[in-house]
Amino acid sequence: MLSATKRASRPSRSGFQAWWQSEVKNCNNIDSAAISLALHKLNIKFAPNGTGKSTIARALLLGLKGDQKLLSDLMPFKLRKENPDNKRPEVIGAEALKDIMCFNEDYVSQFVFKPNELLSNSFDILIRTEAYKQKEQEIEGLVHNIKQLFSGNPELKALIANLREMADAFKLSKSSLSKASAVMKGLSADNKIQHVPVRLESYTPFIQYENSVGWIDWQTKGYEFAELSENCLFCTSHAADKK
Repeated sequence: MLSATKRASRPSRSGFQAWWQSEVKNCNNIDSAAISLALHKLNIKFAPNGTGKSTIARALLLGLKGDQKLLSDLMPFKLRKENPDNKRPEVIGAEALKDIMCFNEDYVSQFVFKPNELLSNSFDILIRTEAYKQKEQEIEGLVHNIKQLFSGNPELKALIANLREMADAFKLSKSSLSKASAVMKGLSADNKIQHVPVRLESYTPFIQYENSVGWIDWQTKGYEFAELSENCLFCTSHAADKK
């Protein structure tokens, strides 16, 4: 199917149909072919396979572009070895046309039929409308605000870090909590807080105290003054021989 527009011409309003005449020579299996196209109309050309419909359409397109190099690709095989008359592919009358559109198999394959979509670039054509773009911008604005909320909130960052640490503590095996997880280790015999070693039993109330960390901190800081005296830092009684 072809649609042609002539240079500086308009469709006739008087009912007279304008025609364009052209001649294609020495293109593939065509020695000479005269073709007529109704201007500003969709022209449908049909013929048996192998007649040369595609060759004529391609020759007209290349002739309109004036691309002699590509047009030379249509040189008939019989003239490629021996061409005593120096014949070459040519399209006569193409210069009179302004534009020509060819709806051939290549057009269908490129723009219409697609294995995975209705037509080429169907997303931009059917979905990416102005309303879609507006909603897309609104969503991008919301996402930007959420990112700003996360990046400018240290408390939220700390919460996320704590949640990640907690999640890491609950490592799972196929059927239950992994024995290698921090939670299972804390509940096992290796938990020195619940299972205080024999030599440290006297410290059990301090170790199991809910603020045991504070007690350890107090003990560490007080140790700095231990060299000042052999007496207890708390009650000042003699403690040199006591453990």
